[in-house]
Amino acid sequence: MICLCLILLSFFSSVNNEPPMLFSTKTNYDNIKGNAKLDLSKQKCEPVAIWYLSRHAYRYPKKKEMEKIREALDALKLNLVNSPKLTGDDKQQFKQWQMKFDPNKHDHILADIGKRQARQIGQYFYTGLRSITHLPYKIVSTNLQRTKETAKQFIQGFLDRPQMSDISIIAIPLNNSLLQYTENCPKYKIDVEDNDKACSNAKKFLKDNIEFEQELQHVRNRFGLTKDQLDAKMLEQITKACAYETSIDEQTSPWCKLLTGKLNEFKEYEGDLKHNCRYGYKYPINYEQTCSLMKQFHSDLSTMLKKPQNNFYFGHANTVTTFVTKLGLYKDPYSLEAKHFRQKNQWKISLISPMNTNIAFILYKNCRGSDNRYSMQVIHNQHLVIPDGCQGKPLCNVHEFLKHYSSFVKTCNFKQICDTTDGSNENLQHLFQ
Repeated sequence: MICLCLILLSFFSSVNNEPPMLFSTKTNYDNIKGNAKLDLSKQKCEPVAIWYLSRHAYRYPKKKEMEKIREALDALKLNLVNSPKLTGDDKQQFKQWQMKFDPNKHDHILADIGKRQARQIGQYFYTGLRSITHLPYKIVSTNLQRTKETAKQFIQGFLDRPQMSDISIIAIPLNNSLLQYTENCPKYKIDVEDNDKACSNAKKFLKDNIEFEQELQHVRNRFGLTKDQLDAKMLEQITKACAYETSIDEQTSPWCKLLTGKLNEFKEYEGDLKHNCRYGYKYPINYEQTCSLMKQFHSDLSTMLKKPQNNFYFGHANTVTTFVTKLGLYKDPYSLEAKHFRQKNQWKISLISPMNTNIAFILYKNCRGSDNRYSMQVIHNQHLVIPDGCQGKPLCNVHEFLKHYSSFVKTCNFKQICDTTDGSNENLQHLFQ
């Protein structure tokens, strides 16, 4: 498996007047994507088909989230404008600031930049895999505007038909175990998502952190703000505004001025802890609940070997993140905790699950040097990765890969995995002592 840690160095070494580029699951896809080679003709590999799983592309915040950001920053704006420390262009920028998002019009829908990026990802695969774009295809999506529109834009790029409108999408209801299992798994809800103690390490990370508080005080001094005016809760809204406005408006938000490289680094790791807890390796239920999706993937892949067809699935951050976890990618040799801050951790949620995060399994045949007729390349966010089941090889033996996950697939029982009648919450209590 490749390590994307080097990408972080340039992001966190920027000076304060440069906008941060990583925002946990609100990260702009263009800031982390790779450019892995898909055309393996030099190795005599012939593309056969593709299986693709994606999160929706860049979207607007939820209505309530927009209203919370606007309420908080309208108050902070007045404090900044009245601060003697703020002068010239900076003061003018904050004085003129108004949130452009309309809570009623833009509630959780795909943004224009998201549409364009989804189409560009499709074009990336079209360019490298042109010979298989004529194949029959299946598109499955959750029944939401942001996922269905992402699917539409991606397919237009993948087929190189930008005006295509007759796109058949299988939109599945929200109460499903295929793409929204975290919303429909009672055991997960009780043990992890709704359990205040389950992710306490993430919640405690910034609390009473002396270095974080010193950096926050540095920003207060620079902008003439009090502790009441700029605390950790206000910083959360600043971070969201910086992320959303910079990506959606396609120009740097003035709120990024308050988010120093150090503060962003702290917020990033807070996100790493939170999402490792909720969708990563901290609790087995996180990845065990992927069994319905893994079973479908296993079935699709087996069928593609006999009858080539392209398969595309569109879900959410939790869908892709838990699936990637089940594949054994980005796994650290320790359970991620606060003490691992600034270590060379594999788990970096901005690189794993930005907006439009995607993972593709590309089948090839007759590759030179391969002992098997069929090989597979796995591409995550346009970076080559090597999941469990590939024996450490970039060109994976498909049959060995399928065999590796066959036991998990054969014993898949989503209802049993998510059953709470076995005293579910008690199973994790020893971890919270």
